[in-house]
Amino acid sequence: TLASIHSLSLAAFHVLENTFSHCKDSETLYSGRLHLVADLLQSLFKEAYSLQKSFMELLDRIVLESADATGDIACMVIVVHNVLKICPVISKMDHALHANTWKFLIKISVKHRKLIETKLPHDELVAGLCEDILYSFNSCLQLAEQVNQPAGMGNANTTDCKLFQKTMKLCRFFVNTLVHYVKEFIDFLSKSCHILHHLYLQMYSKIAPSLYAPILSDGPCDQIASVVPVALDALVLQLLFFRPFVEMVLQDNQDFSLELTFPQCLLLMNVMGKLPSQSWEVQSLW
Repeated sequence: TLASIHSLSLAAFHVLENTFSHCKDSETLYSGRLHLVADLLQSLFKEAYSLQKSFMELLDRIVLESADATGDIACMVIVVHNVLKICPVISKMDHALHANTWKFLIKISVKHRKLIETKLPHDELVAGLCEDILYSFNSCLQLAEQVNQPAGMGNANTTDCKLFQKTMKLCRFFVNTLVHYVKEFIDFLSKSCHILHHLYLQMYSKIAPSLYAPILSDGPCDQIASVVPVALDALVLQLLFFRPFVEMVLQDNQDFSLELTFPQCLLLMNVMGKLPSQSWEVQSLW
């Protein structure tokens, strides 16, 4: 049972969070002496990476069989909280580690949903995902602008292009993960509607035809245009039936900045395009 290894769980998360934090802050901690400990830090990171992978494999084998297992349920909720605390620490360190950590977090939340859904930190999970989506999306835009630089830059341009592809893939993963989480736990997300609404507006404010979108070359621009609208459309489909989201989008006297006014119009047009195929109940919500 999970309760029987509770102390191991706490110890493992303590080691992981502090190790990753130390590696993340190493440039500040060691300043001009970083080169002297670079190999040691790399080994430390690899060991922590391996520990996290093994420990998550162990946790994945845990089965919560009934609501009577209150000790195990409480421990699993603590696990979710602790994994969530690690996510912002590793968010800018390693794409694969970051993605796999979120994948595990959503997996165990869904796996044990019937027993822990009322105890999960839903608002924090959604906020964390939205933050990572926006960070990876903004990174994509910055890299896309660098790809715009003259081809004479050679290897630097090629490196930026590859990094753009990887970051775009990570951004798509985060949005798809958010859509999956919303689908599974929408009944608990009434307090998260504001941040979901804001996510949609923020992302659409930075892609064409928004006047605030950066000027990009055709390649990166086409890739962003093929990923972002599709992903956000899937999110809107999940929220189309959710009254708190409807009320959030339609509330009066919303003080939008100039940058977000056009995306709000796009959202309303998107919804209007979907309503004819929906039931009368959904149409009446809007």
